[in-house]
Amino acid sequence: MQRLPRPDKKRRPALLPATLLLAFLALVGATVLWLTLAGPARDEPGAGEMPEMKIALGEGSRTEPDPAAAPQAETPTEPETAPEAAAPKTVPEQPALPAPTAPDANGVAPPAAPPVLRLPPAPTSPPLPPAPDPDLVEQSPFGPLPKAGLDGRESWRVYARPFNADDKRPRISIVIHGLGVSGAVTQAAIQGLPGPITLGFSPYGDGVDRWFRAARAAGHETLLLIPMEPADYPVSDPGPRALMTTLKPEENRERLHWLLSRSTGYVGVAVYMGSRFAASRRHVRGTLEEIKARGLLLLDAGHGNKSVLSEIARQGALPLVSSAMFVDGRLSPAEIDARLEELESRARQQGRVVAMARPYPVTIERIAAWAAKVESRGFVLVPVSALAERALPR
Repeated sequence: MQRLPRPDKKRRPALLPATLLLAFLALVGATVLWLTLAGPARDEPGAGEMPEMKIALGEGSRTEPDPAAAPQAETPTEPETAPEAAAPKTVPEQPALPAPTAPDANGVAPPAAPPVLRLPPAPTSPPLPPAPDPDLVEQSPFGPLPKAGLDGRESWRVYARPFNADDKRPRISIVIHGLGVSGAVTQAAIQGLPGPITLGFSPYGDGVDRWFRAARAAGHETLLLIPMEPADYPVSDPGPRALMTTLKPEENRERLHWLLSRSTGYVGVAVYMGSRFAASRRHVRGTLEEIKARGLLLLDAGHGNKSVLSEIARQGALPLVSSAMFVDGRLSPAEIDARLEELESRARQQGRVVAMARPYPVTIERIAAWAAKVESRGFVLVPVSALAERALPR
């Protein structure tokens, strides 16, 4: 029996690499097939790519926008949908604060008034006759000016509040000056103070003529403040129409006419600031001659040791009232009450006295409370004109 030949053992090793190669190729093919079937489709946008990272740039970023796409500054593009507005907070309605009050004679501005100044109503006073009297008015480029009548009548008498000259009780006159700037304080003074108290108004207030008329309708005599140059000008500024020692007489006269034209129906004038002007005889004389010719009285509240106001007023027979004191040198209720007691003491000793007060809310409140009881203590409140005649030469 013929034996078959045995396989050559030397050829087996040659088959192993081929088998391994085939196995490797099969594995690679299977892998490629799996990736093809399981991977994303190549026509899908962005498939298989890293997602784009978008960063919101803040205000501090220095990105340069496309000029063509950037909106113009003067015509900003409104968003299609406005963000929802926050619900408004419920805030109680506040009354308007009054304007700052004019500075006092020392250039110190009074503190702002509270939003509302509540005073009990003053005793009703009969209204004073409407002003002006046509025979006591001179027309000017600035408006109506007071003048003495051809029949000898004068504003300080015609527009005066009536009073009983036979009343023998000590007379007290109080003048609140600087009104007409703060509406709240001015209204409180007009309505909350009794009629015999005289009210002085700044020429610079808005609608000052309206306040003059309202005061007369409530029974108050009125004065007009005439601002004059103070010794420390320009640290203290009396305003753009003040009478100044640096101006020519005709310039001061023009300013005086502007001031006097702010309203009508007032009995006289009171000097505002003015310590330097009041010490100049030449300037004072010309000014007081004009005031006297227009039938007005002068209230002199004292303007330094060098003031010649009262001296020249007496020489010219100008109706003059000199104030003895301020009742509100210190702003506290107790201090004001003490000064009002001192005022009563002076009136008891002298028979008559005039005091000044400024438009501080606390001042008006304390004067209103004091005035309600002063006559029960044996005094009589009188308007400032009631004390002017005794300054005239006999």
